Amino acid sequence: MASSTVPGGFSGESGFPIFQNDPDFQMFTLASLIALCFAVAALITFLGIIIRPYNIWDFERNIPLKLIFGFTCSIISIGAMLVSFCAGHSFTVEGQLRRSAFVLYGVLCIPVFLSIKWLSNLYTSLLVTTFSTVPSFR
Repeated sequence: MASSTVPGGFSGESGFPIFQNDPDFQMFTLASLIALCFAVAALITFLGIIIRPYNIWDFERNIPLKLIFGFTCSIISIGAMLVSFCAGHSFTVEGQLRRSAFVLYGVLCIPVFLSIKWLSNLYTSLLVTTFSTVPSFR
């Protein structure tokens, strides 16, 4: 819903968002746009890998490069989505609860960071095998 609902709503007089000049709103807007763009790029990349026919030589560089690109886009999208949600929720909390909410956001992001850490071995090995020199059997 973040793409269709503006936090705080719109001003009845000007038609612009109420929190337009708030730094949290600007962070929410930018992070939401980044998350959307990188998620769509990852989706198109992965769909392109699945639906296109390949020959055996494409598995040497072409497909691994696309996997690296799609995986990178996914990680950036997830990070931007976390920032967007945290910035969007910051409008609903005030005072002492606001400081507690930031601690809670950090704790709730731990599973995501652990997943990224666990997947980093796959990502690193994909990078190493793609860009290292391997004997060719051509």
